[in-house]
Amino acid sequence: MDLKTCLLCLACFGTALFTLASVTYKDSHLPYQLKKEIADHQDDANKIIDFLTKGPGKQQVYNRLATFVDTFGSRIAGSANLERAIDYMLDELNKDKLDNVHGEEVQVTHWVRGEESAQMLLPRNHSVALLGLGGSVGTPPDGITAEVLVVSSFDELHDQASKVCFLLYCVIIIQALCYKNGQISLCHSTMA
Repeated sequence: MDLKTCLLCLACFGTALFTLASVTYKDSHLPYQLKKEIADHQDDANKIIDFLTKGPGKQQVYNRLATFVDTFGSRIAGSANLERAIDYMLDELNKDKLDNVHGEEVQVTHWVRGEESAQMLLPRNHSVALLGLGGSVGTPPDGITAEVLVVSSFDELHDQASKVCFLLYCVIIIQALCYKNGQISLCHSTMA
């Protein structure tokens, strides 16, 4: 079996196996003709399985996926990394001589991380390390002044937020507890 045929069959492989498995149930509601058509592809499915588990394709899918993930890492919608990953995949599919390889333009909403900073004003002036959550609302140009809520768990956040964060803005500090060498202590705080 050539690589092109294998890759095309692989795309349908999972669905075919699931469908083949469902045919074996006595209470299957698939029409007889469809059951027969699925059963007729058992030899093709076995060839694909053998190619991927015993033949030249053994480890190929895993190795290609590992290379892809190691090379491109996270591919957030709208990011340059996603664009590079798509270009790479199109090139690889063309190298495999697959037919009709092409990309399509799509509209996606995406979030771009802006410059982040926080400054504690009281009881003393202090810069605070923070990381904005993806998809969060941007801070107005003049910044915000807000109440601070310190919690040690998401359950506590849920219970306390409505009591403290009744204004438009609220700064939440999640104070984590760490267990190390038999001792419980405060970990580095994270801001939400």
